[in-house]
Amino acid sequence: MEIMVNGTSNVQLLSLKDLSRLLSYSQIDSVRRWLNSKQIKIHHIGNRKNVVFKIDYEVALMIEKGIELRNKYPSNWKELLWFYTTDDKIMELVCLYIDEKTLTNRRFKTIKPKTKKEKELIKDLMND
Repeated sequence: MEIMVNGTSNVQLLSLKDLSRLLSYSQIDSVRRWLNSKQIKIHHIGNRKNVVFKIDYEVALMIEKGIELRNKYPSNWKELLWFYTTDDKIMELVCLYIDEKTLTNRRFKTIKPKTKKEKELIKDLMND
């Protein structure tokens, strides 16, 4: 189903039943758990209840594929991801998500000292 947002663009929505078919789930509760695990919000828009934006579903799937490609081909995963989508918006959202997640993971990396000198240096730095 498509709806008008702000009178300018068509936005596609998917019902939970649509998603159950797309994800090959027989239970709506399984669909809800999948959506929750991907942090996709279920909306009530107008007379439509329990719908999600189609782009949220598509981005969630592409993020999984993007992470898989990034782990396997770290230097050219973005180029390879283009073989899975031709939508610029989805590609940009996926890349932003994965790049931000990578930056966040790097920001909190734990480094263990290997030598006594390194241990002393860290101790000195922590006391300042």
